[in-house]
Amino acid sequence: MNTTNAVRTTGTTYPRWMLYGANGYTGRLIAHEANRLGLAPVLAGRRGRKVEALGRKLGMETCVFPLDSPNDVEQCLRDVKVVLNCAGPFIATTVQMLAGCVAVGTHYLDVSGEIPVLEYIHSRPNEWRAAGIVVIPGVGANVVATDCLAAMLKQELPDAAYLRVAVGWPQKVSPGTAMSMLETIPEEGRVRIDGVIQRVPNAFKTAIIPFADGPAAAVTGPIGDVCTAYYSTGIKNIEAYVAMPARQLRRAKPPQFVLRLLRRNGFQGVIKGLIRHAVKGPGVRQRATEKSQYWAEVVNEAGQKVAATLMGRDAYTLTADAAVECVRRVLTENLPPGPFTPASAFGAGFVNALPEVEVTIRSS
Repeated sequence: MNTTNAVRTTGTTYPRWMLYGANGYTGRLIAHEANRLGLAPVLAGRRGRKVEALGRKLGMETCVFPLDSPNDVEQCLRDVKVVLNCAGPFIATTVQMLAGCVAVGTHYLDVSGEIPVLEYIHSRPNEWRAAGIVVIPGVGANVVATDCLAAMLKQELPDAAYLRVAVGWPQKVSPGTAMSMLETIPEEGRVRIDGVIQRVPNAFKTAIIPFADGPAAAVTGPIGDVCTAYYSTGIKNIEAYVAMPARQLRRAKPPQFVLRLLRRNGFQGVIKGLIRHAVKGPGVRQRATEKSQYWAEVVNEAGQKVAATLMGRDAYTLTADAAVECVRRVLTENLPPGPFTPASAFGAGFVNALPEVEVTIRSS
């Protein structure tokens, strides 16, 4: 494990840590939340002007480096105990960053919800343990909330054999979220059956989800819990849903010619360029009034059910809360090396420690 320089903040000394992708929408929110709590990271990313401007504004150290240069990655991570990766789409950043973490012994966290990324990490426990590093993907709102709900329900119904989870649909998404969604659409849907992740068509199933503030229509999608909840609970049959407005539901199953276009790198590049320029993410006022919604249900072979709802701050603010708290715990707690989900790292009740989270559990 690498040695780290200590950072003293608000009377507490923390090891040095890095926020990569600090210039993005979610990265900036996390940087501001970390600053508010006195948990100052090294701000890093690929776009020097934006990273350095944010560093000057917050009075934080900065480091600019591309992920396609292993030497640069290792050099910048060498004196860092933890890196939090917020640079999506994560299918394009995780492998390179993790290679640097393995080389120098830096713990790795990210806010990904992309199933291929989550499976890549959880399928290589021996590699992370041999390197002596803790690896926790999915420390953003959507995975943290439903992962913890699934773990709570497994405690309520230990013989649960089936799990369904659902996430609400934000009124407005960030550029990073939009680009991650663009990556997943051509991959179609995913469900877990008898312990194995299987490919299914987009919008494979529909359901009416009883969220805390009322029912909403939803469709199955490639949501991260198809991967993570299995490692948190051991439940072998998992479906994940996303609730959408009616106008979005009609587009949830794109025709084959659209899928073929989206599988072309050149076409995806054009769309991503448009997203970078046109998608801004929700503003301060919208985040202040919007609530995030999550739901989960487990069922055993006898038909017994236990369900739970979670309502929290908007998904981006909740992501900042969750990610910073996960970093703080990895910096201060002695987790054994290897891959974790948020719930397996910090317990099913972790989400209850975050501000303005309300969880309700009901048996039937």
